[in-house]
Amino acid sequence: MSEDPEAAHERAAIQHMMRRLHGFAGGLGLDERDTRRIAEGVAADMPLRTDEERVVEAQARLAVALMASRMGDEADPVLKAVAALEAAGIAVEPVGDEMDRWRIGDLLFSDAELVRVAMSRGLMEE
Repeated sequence: MSEDPEAAHERAAIQHMMRRLHGFAGGLGLDERDTRRIAEGVAADMPLRTDEERVVEAQARLAVALMASRMGDEADPVLKAVAALEAAGIAVEPVGDEMDRWRIGDLLFSDAELVRVAMSRGLMEE
C-alpha cells in the first residue's frame, strides 16, 4: 500500500518545524507535546506558506502559549481561553461597548461560550 503523498508532505513539514522550534520552545520551557500541537495547527492552517513563514507563526503561537501557561489558577478563565485560542491560531476579538461578546470568524460568543470552545478543542482544562 502506498502512502498518501499529501499526508507524507504534511508529516515532513511538521517534523521540519519541530526541529526548527526545538531550541526556541525549550528556551521558553514548553514541552514537546505543546510544541507538536502548535506545529500541527500551523501546518494545517498555513499549507501554502513557506517553511519560514510557518516557523515564524509557530514561534508567535508558542509565545502566546507561554503567556497562557503562566497565568495562575486565579487568572480570569476568559482571558485564559482567549490566550489559548490565539495560541492555536484562532483569531478572537472582543465585541460590544461592554466587551461582553467575542467574535471568532462570523460567530459571536459569550464569555462562558468562549471558555467552552477552548475546552472543547482541548486547549484548556476544566
